Amino acid sequence: MRKALAILLTSCLVLTGCGKDAFVPAEHLQDTMVTVDDTELKLDDLAFVILETEKSVQKQAVMYNEKEPDAYWRLHVNGRFLKDMVMEGIIDTAVHDTLFCTMAKESGITLSEEEHDLIREKASAYFADLTTFEKESLDLDEADIIKAMERIGLSEKYSEFFCIEHQCEPEEARTDGAAYRAFLESHRITVAPDWNKVPIGRVTLWENLTDY
Repeated sequence: MRKALAILLTSCLVLTGCGKDAFVPAEHLQDTMVTVDDTELKLDDLAFVILETEKSVQKQAVMYNEKEPDAYWRLHVNGRFLKDMVMEGIIDTAVHDTLFCTMAKESGITLSEEEHDLIREKASAYFADLTTFEKESLDLDEADIIKAMERIGLSEKYSEFFCIEHQCEPEEARTDGAAYRAFLESHRITVAPDWNKVPIGRVTLWENLTDY
């Protein structure tokens, strides 16, 4: 983490009314955000999911209101803030991939060398397309992207075995799927209070440096 970047981020957040004690994600990468059974996931472990999620939601936000995209993040959907639903989705995805990767390793399921090569190629292209701010906001380097994509790849590979074992359709192995939700009941998931401090919606985005 570059000291200058931390100062810049803090200054930006102060100017938007967040106060001098604003939570700067890049300074908390080793803070535990969620515990899956006995595995602690740090903010660093959630970085790629946060990046991808913010990119995806921001595209919808711009379509909703090009002049003020952060208005989309303030929406209420069925009595809940959309931002809170997005934060829950990030945790759900991280927990799902962690559990499936653990199950894959326990079952002896691995990525082939060809799959590793494809992921490295994809990760390299993905990293090259990131802006400087996106990279530095969560201190991401190409190795981080490769690791995250390999985790996703292994999780997806295990999903096929999960469906065979549980005799279910692929959609039931997803985070909101019935078979997966039943499987999740046998695991302990604890979300740390600090997760609520992470300013999802403006971690990797310049566009949303305002209060919700």
